[in-house]
Amino acid sequence: MIAQDLIQLDIIPVNTSDTVASALQKMEELGFVHWPIVEEGLYEGLLSEDLALDNDENTIIENLRHQLIHSSVKSDRHLTDAMRKYGEERVSILPVVNSDNHFLGYLLPQDILRSFGQTFGLQAPGSVLVLEVNPYDYAMSQIAQIVESNDAKILTSYIEADSDRQKYIVTIRVNYTDLSAIIASFRRYDYTIVDAWHENRYERDLKQKFDQFMSYLNMSRTHLLRSFPSALSRSL
Repeated sequence: MIAQDLIQLDIIPVNTSDTVASALQKMEELGFVHWPIVEEGLYEGLLSEDLALDNDENTIIENLRHQLIHSSVKSDRHLTDAMRKYGEERVSILPVVNSDNHFLGYLLPQDILRSFGQTFGLQAPGSVLVLEVNPYDYAMSQIAQIVESNDAKILTSYIEADSDRQKYIVTIRVNYTDLSAIIASFRRYDYTIVDAWHENRYERDLKQKFDQFMSYLNMSRTHLLRSFPSALSRSL
């Protein structure tokens, strides 16, 4: 998915010939702390609320041009580029521009995260398993085969290189909430399990017994409170 697919079109950028007050008003209306600045349709940068408040409200934005934040993403770039820019530049909105640097709209971080969740199956029930693999031993086909031998499926995977240790860190999301059998299979193939986030059968049974115990305590407490007055009256 690319930036164009999630673009928002509901704001009008401020021109460099406008005042700081006009930008602050728009920020306040929508609750943003940055606002896009353009000149004849070309994107010039983001004006931050902090910078605007540090200047007189009648200041012409042209005079602040050199202090604008030059953060944007091309409309044909993948959303991973947009997410990286959000992480690096810490802006509240990310302007989207075309190849000629014309302002097209903007992206919001929550829309990008929601899209990632849908794309990588994060909204579906499942668990996460992190493996450490030697580069010469890495084979995604074998990892998938081990998972599928336990009647499970890989929803998504992510690979990163640990240059310090000369290892691959492989993160997989599986459509099972209990990874016990899958973990055992990987260990039989001498895979190193770095971490796992799942709910195994022991944890489920323990939680069920705890809930039953708490229910019993609540019922016992209710029975005791109901019987106490009559017992007290008999003793009197």
